[in-house]
Amino acid sequence: MNAWPTALLLAALLPMVRQVRGARAAPMWRGNRFRRFAIGALWRFGLPVPVLLVLAGRASALVMVPPEFAPVTRLLGLGDRDPWLVGGMVAGALLGMAAASGIAAWRAWRGRSPRYWFGEFASLEATDPADRGWATVLSFVAGLTEEGYFRLLLPLLAAMARPGGGGALAGFAGSTALFGFAHRYQGWRGVATTTVVGAGLTALYLGSGSLALAIGYHALIDVGSLVVRPWVRQAVRRRKHAKLFSNR
Repeated sequence: MNAWPTALLLAALLPMVRQVRGARAAPMWRGNRFRRFAIGALWRFGLPVPVLLVLAGRASALVMVPPEFAPVTRLLGLGDRDPWLVGGMVAGALLGMAAASGIAAWRAWRGRSPRYWFGEFASLEATDPADRGWATVLSFVAGLTEEGYFRLLLPLLAAMARPGGGGALAGFAGSTALFGFAHRYQGWRGVATTTVVGAGLTALYLGSGSLALAIGYHALIDVGSLVVRPWVRQAVRRRKHAKLFSNR
């Protein structure tokens, strides 16, 4: 174990202490909730990434995949800049958003309450039109900060602390588990879902060679869940009510 990267790794894990302690229950935000959450994500998960990478002498990792990750890429059978992986995941995200929005629209038209199969998202949705702008900002902030933290910083410091493929593999496995556990305010289904999504984002990052692509994919998922789905549900309800009144 290399002492300096190990010390930096321990420092990098400190934000998780606050996150886990504050994730015991679904957040009941009041007023400017998305803005406050976005700012909190920036300093909690965003700031440590460039600071600790500079201290580790690896600021270049922000723009290129570190060579320490190559053994994991080979182990997973991923090719560098794999177009099928990238295209498949982006298409899957768009189809998933369309399907979730369609189900939300159908349930709203039938007068049924929202159903959340993959976690407890009710407290996270931008149900107030005034929140949509900041909810969109939060989606991109979450993509930027969480991908830099969970997909780059933690695995890289783990790989540097324990040189060889084993350190990188343990880093990705551990960071993916932490990514899921950090969302435990969404219930066990939310933890399971985000863990699977985290594994997919790892594959996307390593297979595409682009952290920016993983950031964009993450943001797309969040925009769909926080903004698009509740907007579709509300639009259908308004249309249904307008139709009922026009038939009277």
